[in-house]
Amino acid sequence: MDFNGEPEEKYDLEPWPGAPVENPNEYQPGGYHPILLGDRLGPASNPSRFRVFHKLGYCGFGTVWLCQDMDEMRINKRWKWRVLKVMSTKASNLKRGNADLKVMEMFEGVDRELLKQKGVSLPMESFWVEGPNGRHLCLMMEWLGPETTGLARCIGHCDGMMKDICFQLLEAMEFIHSRGICHGDFRPQNILLRLNTGVDEWSEEALLKILGEPERGTVVEGKDPWDYSQGPPPPMLMVDPEDMEPVTGNPSVPEYLVGCGDIAYGSGLVSTKIAVVDFGVSYPSNDHPVRATSESRVPDIWSLAAAMFEIRFGFKPFADNNNPPSAIRPMEQVMGPMPPPFRAIVQEWYDLPAETEEELQGMSDAKELSYIRVNREEMERDRMCYVDERGPAAKDHLLFCILYPRSMSVSPAQAEDMTNQAKKDPTRLPLWTPIPRNPDRRAYYTQKDYLKYMVPVEEVEVFYDLVMSVFKWQPEDRATIEQLMQHPWFEGRNERRVASVAVVEPNITTTRESGTTSSVLFKLGQFKQNISTRFSTLFWDAEKEKSKGPDFLGRYVWQPTFKAYSKIAGVPTAIFWILMILPAAWVIKRRIDRGGSVFYPISVRGLRH
Repeated sequence: MDFNGEPEEKYDLEPWPGAPVENPNEYQPGGYHPILLGDRLGPASNPSRFRVFHKLGYCGFGTVWLCQDMDEMRINKRWKWRVLKVMSTKASNLKRGNADLKVMEMFEGVDRELLKQKGVSLPMESFWVEGPNGRHLCLMMEWLGPETTGLARCIGHCDGMMKDICFQLLEAMEFIHSRGICHGDFRPQNILLRLNTGVDEWSEEALLKILGEPERGTVVEGKDPWDYSQGPPPPMLMVDPEDMEPVTGNPSVPEYLVGCGDIAYGSGLVSTKIAVVDFGVSYPSNDHPVRATSESRVPDIWSLAAAMFEIRFGFKPFADNNNPPSAIRPMEQVMGPMPPPFRAIVQEWYDLPAETEEELQGMSDAKELSYIRVNREEMERDRMCYVDERGPAAKDHLLFCILYPRSMSVSPAQAEDMTNQAKKDPTRLPLWTPIPRNPDRRAYYTQKDYLKYMVPVEEVEVFYDLVMSVFKWQPEDRATIEQLMQHPWFEGRNERRVASVAVVEPNITTTRESGTTSSVLFKLGQFKQNISTRFSTLFWDAEKEKSKGPDFLGRYVWQPTFKAYSKIAGVPTAIFWILMILPAAWVIKRRIDRGGSVFYPISVRGLRH
């Protein structure tokens, strides 16, 4: 420990990987569990079940690894990739118990397919491992795709796809609350996109082409040139790189750290189905930290609106950092003066004198609450500047930021192609190759090759109305999930969802033939996916970092097959009409040959008789 009571920063990496990597000083008693590539993890009954293959991430609670399920290879002779979240010792032994385990108990008995349909992903299994830094909880989960934090800069121009994803957020939150649970940390970092079917069964070689070879950074320890017994070290003390040596003989610290790999949005392997994860700070609705009422879900509703805002526009609505005081000024500009009881907290932040109850009561009755971080004159000047720069639609700080044209991560030609792909198949993210970074530029968004995009003003106004129904000071004034689902911005998606559920409602008394048909169709779908996966691997273009397999299959296999099937499927229909039309034509011809009329009205028939 140092003189401030913080963990001692004595470890570094050499070289530091280009991919994200955790702080090596987190590996100490009570911290992370040291893991190397190729290690085996598993429960006490099967300690070698999972082989560590790559790192996917890390957080304050632990590290996340992509592992091969060796049981699947041994029993079913197939690749199967799972994700292991190895918690730190401190996070594994929380005083109130681990929230992930509690949530697994609360969702016990719920079908996995239903969870997937509702946009929720929970740990599938859990076990404990002993290590030099303590006892660690391990959570085995399905392999998911990237976070939704960067979607706006990639597919922000695909408005229909963005609305589909945001509507799934509502469905997921509705389902979580229906189980009596509040997520507590609902944000884009904890909302992932699912991978396409079959990716978790790819071979090791195919995955390395997507994830890349794991980057390693050797953990080194510097020789401390200062004797701490004589007091604190002098300021700006630097350790000479030559005095850094690899860590050896310390079981608490791994020999090297692994950079995180991930699947890119434009890889063609990512679907548009979401998965809400990380229930580490969730709690039951009747166990709210403040009070057990319906208001226990209010923080989730606010976070839901903020998450939709960030996913759609690519930035947080009121502040770009985790410092709450910095958000007060824009919040008051948009939502009006802050009312009690929040005022006292903010005034304490800024060392401002708090009003008395009499003063607050008088201001509240007269609707003359004062602003804490802004005054009315400043607001009016800012509003005039907003309108002058962005037009009459930019009437406040939030709209001013939304109407700023941003650079996308794709070119105009790529954007057009992606829009067409999204219309043809809205269930998966479009396939595209990112434009390489220009080494002469300090940031890629200054290049002229990228699309400059601004959300249409018409959509901005409707979306603004959606989020402002939640961005209100008083919890009782905020819209509910049901009201948000009915909002015009979603263009009737809730009605279509209700109609589709009513139509596709499963019938328990279905015949055996229907079950056989669905089973056959499922197997055919799996067969097609396996072929697509194989061809994507065989026709991989390393220079372009994309596969020609889907184009080859589409042109030479699927299109001819579908054309042939459509012709074959039309044969029974043609035979039916032939069988119906020929007898009718024969009867009509006989009547005409006899000299009679085809139709015999009653009046004519009466005259003849």
